[in-house]
Amino acid sequence: MEKKQTNKNAIISIICSCVGIIIFWWLGIVGIILGAKSLKEIKQNNEKGNVLAIIAIVIGAIDVILFFVGIGLRAM
Repeated sequence: MEKKQTNKNAIISIICSCVGIIIFWWLGIVGIILGAKSLKEIKQNNEKGNVLAIIAIVIGAIDVILFFVGIGLRAM
């Protein structure tokens, strides 16, 4: 029985989203895109990493929202 591998894009997406929330907001966008791409790959290739991809999308979305809320608050 072959062991399922974790999708590499799911791992990269969670890293991008987490770094994005700390340093570079645009990495949140990269995390969202890679997370969505990895969800498709996970279904096609029967891999692990579904939860990682979903968390990366959520964290990336929070990152982008916080960035734009911060811009809005600075404009006031």
